[in-house]
Amino acid sequence: MRKLEAIRQAGAIVHDIVLAPLTRADLEELIADSLHCERGRAGPLAQLVEEKTTGNPFFAIQFFSALFEEGLLVFDHAEGQWCWDPNRIHAKGYTDNVVDLMVGKLNRLPIETQKALQQLACLGNSADFAMLRMVYQDDASEKMHRQLWEAVRTGLVFRSEDAYRFLHDRVQEAAYSLIPQELRAEAHLRIGMLMASHTSPDKLEEGIFEIVNQLNLGAHLVTLVAERERIAELNLIAGRRAKNSTAYASALKYLRAGRGLLTDEIWNRNYNLVFPIEYLLA
Repeated sequence: MRKLEAIRQAGAIVHDIVLAPLTRADLEELIADSLHCERGRAGPLAQLVEEKTTGNPFFAIQFFSALFEEGLLVFDHAEGQWCWDPNRIHAKGYTDNVVDLMVGKLNRLPIETQKALQQLACLGNSADFAMLRMVYQDDASEKMHRQLWEAVRTGLVFRSEDAYRFLHDRVQEAAYSLIPQELRAEAHLRIGMLMASHTSPDKLEEGIFEIVNQLNLGAHLVTLVAERERIAELNLIAGRRAKNSTAYASALKYLRAGRGLLTDEIWNRNYNLVFPIEYLLA
């Protein structure tokens, strides 16, 4: 936002493009073009899609695809046209929540692919191959490549030369929701520990936010004093770097997370860690 404002103040002409939801007419045109039919025939289906998706383009296309995948939108070879039954679609009771729809789509994938997507979702919206090798070790990461192929084939995940990226934040959210609630903190803690141990000291600041964001999701499970000290120290590094970037809200978040890990024993024996956290908080 600051950059855009600076561009405006420098005298450049800036045009804001506001992306609105698809209208009923847009959806009619989309469906008629996709199914090679008249817009009048596509109208009732467009109305149903609009009711379920409120015109959100991503949700609309995913919902439309789900109708085909579940046999509710079929090609009649005898008639030479696409056919659907609105009553059957209504009876299916589709949710108007895009995450629930994506969960259903993910549940139709092989179990191994679902598990690989859960692991990928823990890392965020995208992850490069180097990160996968670091977190899941070489053998496991190669296995993960094989397991993710089906998700790539169906378009839920994009694979570039050196990374995977979820098609949409909602796909990542849906994959993450498949992980049982009680196992999520442990998964993040394990990932954070591996990232911290495999990051060289000269690269630590560069990747500090990714590391502590993982650790802090599972830090409450840590009982060993030495490990609590280490995570608090990493949060101090993150807090200091965020403060230097004037990201004060983030700095406070990391510093408070670090302070929350300090036990009475740490206060007494590691004042050089406690003082800078309290000082920066102040």
